[in-house]
Amino acid sequence: MIERFLSANGLRFRYLDWEGGGPDLILLHPTGFVADIWAPLAQRLRGRFHVVAPDCRGHGDTDKPAEYSMQLLVEDLRALIDAAGLKTPVGIGHSAGATTISALEAARPGTFRAAVLMEPVLNYRPNPNPLTTDTHSLAASVLKRRAIWPSRASALDSYSSCPPFHDWNETALREYVKHAFIDRPDGSVELKCTPESESRMYLVGPQTVSASGIIPRVRCPVLLIRGRDSPTLSQSTADRTAALLPDCRAVAIPGGHFAPFEQVQLTGDEILRFLDEIEAVQPSEDSGPAELSVSEGGS
Repeated sequence: MIERFLSANGLRFRYLDWEGGGPDLILLHPTGFVADIWAPLAQRLRGRFHVVAPDCRGHGDTDKPAEYSMQLLVEDLRALIDAAGLKTPVGIGHSAGATTISALEAARPGTFRAAVLMEPVLNYRPNPNPLTTDTHSLAASVLKRRAIWPSRASALDSYSSCPPFHDWNETALREYVKHAFIDRPDGSVELKCTPESESRMYLVGPQTVSASGIIPRVRCPVLLIRGRDSPTLSQSTADRTAALLPDCRAVAIPGGHFAPFEQVQLTGDEILRFLDEIEAVQPSEDSGPAELSVSEGGS
């Protein structure tokens, strides 16, 4: 794996390149995390694909501008794919990362040969009023998250024994702790994506976007993965989404919202089975460029 940097959409992005052979594949992390959490899954896929994973804006070692929105995430992803020279990649994302992939495919059909949407944030009736920490419980709870630890080892010890990390794949968790913190002069470590920044991201991210304006326009083959005990993607929402997607296979795996990082072997099996079934090595037909626009509000 090689760490690389590139300029796209006016920002400097850090991304990881596992340099596998075969078609291109891009992994997009959820809000508050870093590209490195994909390490175990990337190792599984790199034998068949050229795997890359960026730190999204505001995360990790990518630039952290004040501006953050769903529209900007979509523009970033398009610019990253173009700047990195990826050719009709497979798009795999979790949570906000999955929503971003679906929104880009809806805006620019043919961007992805296939998409794997893990626990996407899908809001079919977004609140027409601006979200606040009073109306968004996750945004409020994130503000209480501890940002500074005596060391990475102490953070890892704590995370390993508490939800949502206690059931994570060991390698994924270690890579997160290794790369999500910055060293402070006194020897302690601090989260690169601060609780304040992460909270703001939840207030202007996928929850503000109408899934009804995105999902029916995703024409590429889709694998929809949910955790059976997920509070984020309910079975009813998953069923509704699968019914709206023209070409979708939906599966549930043990675990909650972060099930793909707990069940890495099973997740990899499902992804490879899906890609085998649709023969993802064949380029999908490009329906031509479209103006990037994320549908907001409404139902």
